Amino acid sequence: MHITARLKYILLTILFIAGSVNMISTTKKVIKSSKRLNEAEENVLSLKEEQRGLLEEIKYKETTEYVGEVARDQLGLIKPGEEVYIYPDTEGDFEGAVSMEGSWRRSEELAPWRQWVKLVFW
Repeated sequence: MHITARLKYILLTILFIAGSVNMISTTKKVIKSSKRLNEAEENVLSLKEEQRGLLEEIKYKETTEYVGEVARDQLGLIKPGEEVYIYPDTEGDFEGAVSMEGSWRRSEELAPWRQWVKLVFW
């Protein structure tokens, strides 16, 4: 073998090794990008599902059923003509709601002196 033929094989071998290293590096990058893409797609799906749930919640909260539920549970209101049974708590105050001439109102109408005591000491 001549020096030029040997040099030719050495250069081809170096070129092949460099190409193989470059291809392995590129393959690793593609695999990482593929994993990131899959994670992003999963994230998008979960966000769409969350969005769908939130839209359903908004739709429900716009109904009169929800408004009535909040009026009863959080504001202590009742519908006109509805009978309500009020049980005293441990301090003797009454909690709940009462109907007054077909209007809604809070039942926590304490005597002024009880309101002051409650404000100052509780």
